[in-house]
Amino acid sequence: MNFNPNGSSLIYNLSGLVEGDQIHVLPAGGNPDCGVFIRVEDGFLIWVKNFQGNPVLAITSLDGISIGKI
Repeated sequence: MNFNPNGSSLIYNLSGLVEGDQIHVLPAGGNPDCGVFIRVEDGFLIWVKNFQGNPVLAITSLDGISIGKI
């Protein structure tokens, strides 16, 4: 992610990620997880992760997280 040096507005650079990509998500203060990238919307990562063998739609704020393509 890239941040706007002017402060208020965040600029998220997730270039190279397309719907269906496998991703690794490391939230600030949370547990790392893997899943499938869907999209970014209004400052949130929309993705699908596995929870006890079931797919779960996850909506995660982009503030303070790291996202990597697997």
